[in-house]
Amino acid sequence: MRRPSTAHPALAYTLDVPKACEDADLVLHLTRWPEYGRIDPAGLAAVVHEPLLLDARGGLDEPSWRAAGWSVHALGRPDRSAAVSARGGAS
Repeated sequence: MRRPSTAHPALAYTLDVPKACEDADLVLHLTRWPEYGRIDPAGLAAVVHEPLLLDARGGLDEPSWRAAGWSVHALGRPDRSAAVSARGGAS
């Protein structure tokens, strides 16, 4: 199996999460690696264009991300922001 950097050398690669997320309109969380569960959501919100997160693995602490100002959508979980909005609260 070829490394992605070999298969697609024109793409930019980094191991630094904030660098990878700079000016992002959407952050996709696609792994269960434990180090990603320790990301500071407030710190990451400072570098993205839009604090919008899709947690496809359900491995992040959704309340912490919401408290840091993120709109969070987690696959396989009810959309809590829609439920809060329906009750008249903030998301």
